[in-house]
Amino acid sequence: MPPSVKFTPRAALGSQIHSTIDGVLKELKTASRELQKTFSSFRLELELLDRLFYKNKNQHRSALFWRKVAEMRRFGHKLDNHKPDGLAEDSRRWFWGPLDQQNSKTLKGSWTHCPDAKSLASVIKHLQISCTLCSETSKRLTRAFEHFLLCLQSAAFAPLLITLCAVSARLNWQVQRIAENMQVCSKALTRPLQCNASVPPSPDPCLATSTVTPSTRLVDTDSAMETVETDADPPPSRAPVVFAPPPILPPKDENKTRPVGKKPKKRRMDEIDKIFGF
Repeated sequence: MPPSVKFTPRAALGSQIHSTIDGVLKELKTASRELQKTFSSFRLELELLDRLFYKNKNQHRSALFWRKVAEMRRFGHKLDNHKPDGLAEDSRRWFWGPLDQQNSKTLKGSWTHCPDAKSLASVIKHLQISCTLCSETSKRLTRAFEHFLLCLQSAAFAPLLITLCAVSARLNWQVQRIAENMQVCSKALTRPLQCNASVPPSPDPCLATSTVTPSTRLVDTDSAMETVETDADPPPSRAPVVFAPPPILPPKDENKTRPVGKKPKKRRMDEIDKIFGF
């Protein structure tokens, strides 16, 4: 949570942003309430996992499946310490001014303030980090569930393993629901930032694609059309291309004598060669 939040009164904002904030508050109200309900059930499952951990720790601390139990518990408490449900609710209540000046009647009326962009950006960043943690926690819970199923094939400690399968599956479903609600809150809070951000005007596509080149302009006179050149830099002069003539090769000497070599000796033909014509 940001250390200090700066507020802008509603009257100081443009009228075009009022409808945007109204829609944002409706989405935040639904998502934050759903997030709080899911987190309350998540904490109950986490308490059950803590009881199972402390009750069976001395007996199964050397077992391989107990490492998965410790990993489930560690990631669950990490997500709980982030407290994204309370941060999402506080960011919604910021639109009614400072939190210490609010009561139950204040939230029933229309919103009166808008928090600064820095505070909203810090909340969005915190929610995105929590979503990343939810994704990693879901992967670890899925691996733990699959490991517990493999351990059930040996039929050893079956009641405990069945309970751990149920707890891991329940926690995995709740973590996925928490991630979905946090994404809704994060997307809703980005809309006031987009309205407050100063966007430079986009260039005209027609002017962006066309290029102005120095050319001639036509002047309409009484007698005829005159062609007048505009004051522009002359085109750069190109160096003339010089083609070199092909090299002249000396004529071949046909009377050139061939090197004198030994003539091959003729092989004498025997009777078999004469018969077969070799």
